[in-house]
Amino acid sequence: MPKLPDTTLLYKDLKRLGSDAGIKAIRSAHRQILRSLLPKGQGIVVDIDSSVETVYGAQQQSAVGYHPHHHGRASFHPLLAFDSLTGCCLYDELRSGDVHTSDGFADFYKAMKDRLPDGVNIRAVRMDKGFTGEKVFQILEQDQRDYVIKLKWTKRLAQLAQAPNLLWHCITESDREHCDVTSIMYQATSWDKPRWVVIVRRLDIDPQECLCADWLWEYEAIATTLDWSGEDVWHFYNFRGNAEKHVALQPGVRQWTAGRLRRRLFHLPGILVRHARQWSIRLPVYAKHRSLLMLHAAT
Repeated sequence: MPKLPDTTLLYKDLKRLGSDAGIKAIRSAHRQILRSLLPKGQGIVVDIDSSVETVYGAQQQSAVGYHPHHHGRASFHPLLAFDSLTGCCLYDELRSGDVHTSDGFADFYKAMKDRLPDGVNIRAVRMDKGFTGEKVFQILEQDQRDYVIKLKWTKRLAQLAQAPNLLWHCITESDREHCDVTSIMYQATSWDKPRWVVIVRRLDIDPQECLCADWLWEYEAIATTLDWSGEDVWHFYNFRGNAEKHVALQPGVRQWTAGRLRRRLFHLPGILVRHARQWSIRLPVYAKHRSLLMLHAAT
């Protein structure tokens, strides 16, 4: 379609489906779509995430909570589950804006499983650090589902990463980036038992070229039940939010993270100005030429 309908028209149509019968019809149609798209007889990888949706009124269930973009603004904090292969939304739940990311995870996970078509099974679940916690771990472990969950980087993890007996394995080494990985058994103070954790450290420059390289390492930790190598676990988790990047980029820069792409391609000095009731960014003269050269090299 050259143009999509305006959102106001969609809202009017959605109001007609606000009854119980309308909601049931939507769920039935959604289930039929999933039945035609999801593979049967083989496990799927489920990505579970949350989102913050700003509201501009007094909508029911909206509340002021953590908001990374509009502090103090009321919002919703929905949970969503996606199939990693097709990108289909498997299940979603609208929640108040003041709830924690992992609140109600048990009910959400059960409802998501119940909505899956017959013959479709979950092979693994991937989630970010908002879902770190013993309750989430226990739910997935009791259901015998593999998971890959990013952990919050704590002082205790930082101390373990500095231990001299850790065996780091280099997975990327060039004049532009150095990346190491290691694996340990780790038990946070709030956990009931130790779990397998993969630790990754990255440096955008050669460590030999910087005297204070220890200060510049970027660390991340991932808890998992998969018996894979640390490198495979890291790549498996990163594919969670980088499917388009892996398809679009050339092999030479395909291993770059989204953060590194932003730093190398889009971080330029600029001035935000307002003129004729419109905001615009003024960039240096060389910015356009430099960006085109770097984008050409990356794509």
